[in-house]
Amino acid sequence: MGGPQVANEKHVTLLKQGAEIWNQVAPIKRLRSVWNAAAAITIALALLGGEIWAWRRDDDTHFRFQLLKSLDMVRMWGDPVPEQPDKWLGWPGEGGLLVRSREDGPPSETPYVLGGKAIPEAHRVANLLKIDASEVTPGKGVFIIGESAAFGFPLKYADSFAARLDQELGPRGFEVYNVAETGWNSGRMMPAARRVLNYYAPHTLVVYMGNNEWINWMPDIRSFSPWILDVSSWFARSRLFAFGEYILLRHWVNTSRKGMKGFSSQEQLTGISYAVEHPASRAPADWTETKRKFLENYEAHLRAMLALAKERGVRVLLLTVPFNYKLSPAWKIPQPLAFDPRNKAAVEARVQEAYQAYLRGDSAGALRAAEAALAIEPSVPVPRYLKAAALEKLNRFPESEAEYALVRENMIGNLGSILSINEVIRRVAAETGAELVDVVKLFDRDEHMRGKYFNETLILDDCHPTPRGHQLIANAIAARFLK
Repeated sequence: MGGPQVANEKHVTLLKQGAEIWNQVAPIKRLRSVWNAAAAITIALALLGGEIWAWRRDDDTHFRFQLLKSLDMVRMWGDPVPEQPDKWLGWPGEGGLLVRSREDGPPSETPYVLGGKAIPEAHRVANLLKIDASEVTPGKGVFIIGESAAFGFPLKYADSFAARLDQELGPRGFEVYNVAETGWNSGRMMPAARRVLNYYAPHTLVVYMGNNEWINWMPDIRSFSPWILDVSSWFARSRLFAFGEYILLRHWVNTSRKGMKGFSSQEQLTGISYAVEHPASRAPADWTETKRKFLENYEAHLRAMLALAKERGVRVLLLTVPFNYKLSPAWKIPQPLAFDPRNKAAVEARVQEAYQAYLRGDSAGALRAAEAALAIEPSVPVPRYLKAAALEKLNRFPESEAEYALVRENMIGNLGSILSINEVIRRVAAETGAELVDVVKLFDRDEHMRGKYFNETLILDDCHPTPRGHQLIANAIAARFLK
């Protein structure tokens, strides 16, 4: 029957048909393979190029370091910042430091405007310099520890008290180094202070900090799940991924800081209109406890610095923190009109009465209405600011200045609690024997002797001294070296 032969012929026919199909399909498959390979290579090259670009950008801006620190800060959001590990510094070597260079970067092309106020003295581009202990003469270093006010922001180096102190002390053999960092608080400055005290055998440690303890605290802020933070930290091993995360985190922070009902941070530097028009819907339920915890944390860091300095035989000068008396209560976050919700309506009515009287020029009427509001809720800043402003219009300047100071003390959040911060500094100095340079009293005395008030000639913006203010600080510190 020819069975095997027929089977073979069918097999051959199938092979021929398969070959013909393959000949038709193979070029398409090969083309697809080439296309896929080219696409994969293009994507790989793009990622490699992006990674190289991100590494170079990170060398200039250190965004990955800022991202990782920020992710750690988000983990602790709402709580005082404890002393951070040395790795947080991102500084060179085991004991290296970054100090402010005596040479500034190029001036900014745009003027510095903050809260609607132009600051012509500003020169915001500062350079940092890497140093190690071999570059510092043992027993001759004067090291400045602190935040942006101590750093000299937003002024040129020559206008900072570090520069002017260097001019005074340099001829006597001392070397001045500014180790302050903008935006840091006492928990983040602790590892810097330890490096200075453990590696550099300084003569004197100048500690000027206290403006930033609440810089990472906001009421009712949204938070991330811990696993999201862990995954983000793992992907941040790539500089390209880290850059993307950095941009997203900045957007999240900016969105969070805008608050509720159209509130915008730093909208008004001085004045009361924005605070009256954008009150907080409610007060943080735990603000009293929050304030206590943050102040205790700040005091613990001061005492830790002083204890280590004493152990190393290093002199310490503690500086109180001067401030803009008239800073708007709504500078960073909206302020509540009452801590007790039952009082809100009554206080709001009297605040509106005081505000309208103030706008009409009826300072006496504004004062009466503001005092009526404070009789109900004495610890909220908005009616007290109205009282201070009315007293100022009535030329009762000493009383007005004292009321503005209480506004700053009662402000919720960053740059509030200023009287408490300075009380901690004075008490710690008295109890530990550290030398105190009371810059608050120094500034008040200078202005009052010239018929001025409110630090309007000595503070540029919210908390940073003017060139004149820096000169006063330098003179006061230099005088301690003549004793």
